[in-house]
Amino acid sequence: MVLIGLIVLFLLLAPGLLGLVAHRQIDGWLDENWPDASVRWQRGWMSSRVEAADADRQVALDLHHPPLDGRGLLRAAGPVRLDDPDTQSELDLGVDAVIDWALDLHVDVRSDAVERRDTVSVDAAPAQLAFTRTRDGAVDLRLAGDRLELHRTGAALALREVELHLGTDGQDPGRATLDLRTRREGTTTASRLNLEIEGIAAERAAAWTEALFAALDAPPGSTSASLAWVGVASAWEQLARAGLSIRLMPLALDGRAELTGQWHPADKDLVLDGGGEVSAVRAWLVPIFALATGESVVALREEFALQVDALDAQPGVEVDGTRFRVRWPPADAR
Repeated sequence: MVLIGLIVLFLLLAPGLLGLVAHRQIDGWLDENWPDASVRWQRGWMSSRVEAADADRQVALDLHHPPLDGRGLLRAAGPVRLDDPDTQSELDLGVDAVIDWALDLHVDVRSDAVERRDTVSVDAAPAQLAFTRTRDGAVDLRLAGDRLELHRTGAALALREVELHLGTDGQDPGRATLDLRTRREGTTTASRLNLEIEGIAAERAAAWTEALFAALDAPPGSTSASLAWVGVASAWEQLARAGLSIRLMPLALDGRAELTGQWHPADKDLVLDGGGEVSAVRAWLVPIFALATGESVVALREEFALQVDALDAQPGVEVDGTRFRVRWPPADAR
């Protein structure tokens, strides 16, 4: 009887204790990361509600501790609205997050439409993000969208059926995989980029990512942009020296060109094998560089043609009219 009484007491107290822990954790996060937010709580024993807002962001989450559907210890779900006055962009999200019984975190985010007006404008619909972080530190991130369109003055790239998967290994934090599958508008065959990355030094990877975003945010052609890209190169060198290794398994473009390979950047050790139609590579690279740099599509096409001609004279690369073949290192260097 005593044991039964203790179990009943625990079941009665657990929801309130879980709610108390959740309240403190959320309040601490808001104080540290969103100090300007106006926060309002509606606290309950089995469920609670938190609303936070400032001029640009609004969040309203219903907390269930635990959820009645038995999915785990804690569930938070509700709408999130993000406004960016500088780009006149609005984003409405539906968020559903669960901490399950194994203490793994699962987050699902959905949006009927994503629109951002900036130097490079983004239109996507509908979009879905699924994020999982297990107790041992493994991360699984999946992004999917039926349509993704990128625009910049004089340049555009329209994609359909976009799927991105990024995963890390909790037992080996230096290892990650990236798999991107999509289809260019007007084509029938999907393209794919699959990378297996090892030897990732977390702090150096974070420094490189921060430098890269700073460079992308800088005005193209400006002194600040030049300095930012020097910072990217420096951070990349530090990351490479830590033992970075990248396997390309494969890069496939429109079903008309494909490359596989492996790269150890610190040792300048590169292996590439593949080939296909030159036009498939051009169809991807030209709009990507136009979006990234602001250069005209016409100028980039001319530069691409010059680079193809220059590569044809290099060992390990063969260009025969509209097709190319890559074997690197070349046979006589192996």
